[in-house]
Amino acid sequence: MKKFEVGKEYEPYQREFDPVTVIKRTDKTIWVKKDDVTWMMRIKHDANGNEWATDSTVPYKWRDAFTYMA
Repeated sequence: MKKFEVGKEYEPYQREFDPVTVIKRTDKTIWVKKDDVTWMMRIKHDANGNEWATDSTVPYKWRDAFTYMA
């Protein structure tokens, strides 16, 4: 089971976009930072218990590209 860890960088599904760094987490939420911008994402789990999160600040049709896997 993979989990998001504070201080680590994670790349989105579309790897040509910049990675984000997890700066804080709870059981349900991660706060991430890229450049000088900070925002939060809700943590979801796949069938094996691995964590993933989608950036909800991007338009709906782009959300698959901005999905981050732990």
